[in-house]
Amino acid sequence: MKVIFKNKEYTLTQEAYITGTNENQYYEAAAIDENGNKYIVVWNILANYSPEDGDDEGWACDWEAPTNVYSI
Repeated sequence: MKVIFKNKEYTLTQEAYITGTNENQYYEAAAIDENGNKYIVVWNILANYSPEDGDDEGWACDWEAPTNVYSI
């Protein structure tokens, strides 16, 4: 899967997974850019997402709009 953040394209190299603390959970996944540089892509969980109500993880975030990308 590819995502764009601040007009730069990143290719995910793993499935996104939930992380953080109980008070601040989010999803992240490793990615690379066109030069092979490594990054972590971050998505905030949507306020209306509720796994307790049976919501599927596919609806947890706006997967096409990451909230941050940082170099590793």
